[in-house]
Amino acid sequence: MIVLIAGSLPKNITGDIKEEYGFLRSISHLGISCETRDDVDRLAAMQRRTAACCSGPCNRNVVVGYICVVKDPDGNNLEFSVEQVLG
Repeated sequence: MIVLIAGSLPKNITGDIKEEYGFLRSISHLGISCETRDDVDRLAAMQRRTAACCSGPCNRNVVVGYICVVKDPDGNNLEFSVEQVLG
């Protein structure tokens, strides 16, 4: 899933995420749905071992779910998540 949002971020959902504009920046991201929290934890640990910029894992809220966000060398966001309502 690719999430692209134009305009201001919905703060009631995104919380303290810094607004940045560009492809796959700020709230815009490539999202990958995982099966379990353990999967998200494992992927976050793997990213930290490779020195990738990583936030989480954490439970953001009932809409966003349990996530880990990884920033690639170009500054693009890749989100691993579980417990999100997709659709």
